[in-house]
This record gives sequence, structure tokens and C-alpha cells, in this order.
Amino acid sequence: MPMMRQRRKGREELTGCMPYSTRQAITISIMCPVMSFWATLIFQKPGAADFIPAWLTAAAKNLPMAFFYQILFCGPLVRFLFRSMFRENVGKSC
Repeated sequence: MPMMRQRRKGREELTGCMPYSTRQAITISIMCPVMSFWATLIFQKPGAADFIPAWLTAAAKNLPMAFFYQILFCGPLVRFLFRSMFRENVGKSC
């Protein structure tokens, strides 16, 4: 599906799946290393010399799973649920 540009309130906005995917990818790239950091610190309890390799290993294992889970399953499901729950508000301005 090609991206389309839409004028809204004097500015152009991208429509389609690209803005959602970009936002999700940025969120995942920030959240995954931070959550892996805390999980490594709390659950693995490595020594000072082993912390960085343990953290990078955990982040490398978690990042692909988090990315594909968010992009392919969780993100579309949550958007569908919110669209279904708040259908009457679609198209109304603030």
C-alpha cells in the first residue's frame, strides 16, 4: 500500500501504516534495551565485569521477539480494539 499525503489543519500528514510502524520501531528500540538492562540487573545479578556482556546478550535476544510481536500482532490488535471501542468518536473534531 503506497503512502499517501493528506492535508489536515494546514499541514501534511502521512497516511497508511508507515507512521504507526515508525512510532512502534522507535518505541521498541528505546524500551527493549532499557527493560533488558533492568531485567539483567534484577534477575541475572551478574558481577561488575560480566554485566555489560550479559545485558547486551539479553537485549540481542529480546529485540527481535519484541519487534515482530509489536509490529505483527500486538500493535494491530490494540488499534483494532480501540477503533472498535471508540467508533462513535471517529471523524469528530476536538
